Amino acid sequence: MFRKAEIEIATGDRLVELNRERTEWIVDFIFNDPNQVPHARLRRRDDASIQRTFACAVLRNDARFKRADGPASA
Repeated sequence: MFRKAEIEIATGDRLVELNRERTEWIVDFIFNDPNQVPHARLRRRDDASIQRTFACAVLRNDARFKRADGPASA
């Protein structure tokens, strides 16, 4: 089977979590966990004290996240 092209996740990317609140996140850094699975640490755009870590595979899931439109302002 063919897989769709992997979307590259990079530091500084802005992503919108497609939940009820449509929360916007900014990628702070990317790292591999002990099993060499790539993860990204994200901070909320409107409150940098709120941070989350997701596997990069989750960030590429169209049902969970999409790229934010427009320039970053925070």
